[in-house]
Amino acid sequence: MRVKLKFLKEYISIRKVHFAVCFDFMRTSKINFEDLNISSLDENFKTEKSFYNHFVRPIDFVDLGTKQSWIAGKTILSFDPNKKKSYHFDDEESKYESFIIGYEDDGNEKLLDCEKTNDKYFITTYFKKEVLNKYYNEPLKYKVDGWRVSSNFFSLKIDNNIEDYVAVFLVELSSLPHKEQLHWKQYNIAPQKGISATYYKTMVEGNWVQQPETADLLFKHQYVKFNNEWEKKFGWKFYKELASEDQHLFTSLHMPTSNNVKAFSEQMLTVIKLTIDRLNEAGLQKNIVLEKNDRGITKLEKFLKQPISKFPI
Repeated sequence: MRVKLKFLKEYISIRKVHFAVCFDFMRTSKINFEDLNISSLDENFKTEKSFYNHFVRPIDFVDLGTKQSWIAGKTILSFDPNKKKSYHFDDEESKYESFIIGYEDDGNEKLLDCEKTNDKYFITTYFKKEVLNKYYNEPLKYKVDGWRVSSNFFSLKIDNNIEDYVAVFLVELSSLPHKEQLHWKQYNIAPQKGISATYYKTMVEGNWVQQPETADLLFKHQYVKFNNEWEKKFGWKFYKELASEDQHLFTSLHMPTSNNVKAFSEQMLTVIKLTIDRLNEAGLQKNIVLEKNDRGITKLEKFLKQPISKFPI
């Protein structure tokens, strides 16, 4: 296992613990001590932060003529008691990028930094949908829904319920590491039409909306809801659960952010995997007459044609 030293030192400094590296190396070989000007040894070596023993001897009792060299000990990596930063991406003095919030009197775009102050609440800035591609493309690291982008290191509230752009309250961007602020800044666009009704009711009024607005988020919401309600009524899931290694397909499903054939094809394949490929054929084929080559869609068609009274429960 390889760990970057700065991350390890950050971890032990936050935890206020020391880190011990224990080592044990041994080698045996059939050599002649005299030929190599080597003699038997059993000696301790000690420094301020490490200790080890070097043991050299013949082991004729194991294998005649064989010699053994053995080093065992440990070294200590101490934490930094003066460390004030919480994470490696924090600066001693926080940096706040400026984003577009409107227009000056001369028509130029008006910029304002995202530092959280009372006078900036509810000032909105806007971004191209492409800003989310970075997070959709790494579903094991990031999660995107209608309300936020999140990872193990940050959580950013966003309005992702609009088809053409992403709206963010300016001060929310201050929660991002500076490198993430720079990522968002390159997709910053001129003022748009405002936030969605869904986001306003949820984030401003505090009334949780039952479902998101955009087609991709609505599909995922209804997919889970339908499957749960179907199981509750009939005792089996209409769509089989995704394997753990395929969970990222559901997480990363989204409307293509540009007119890109490759991106469109990838998303359509995901829809097929979530629907046709995940049909619970074992449940569908109960009480229907199957022919030799009937597969998922055919089974579904026959299933839907039977009277509701024959639905398998």
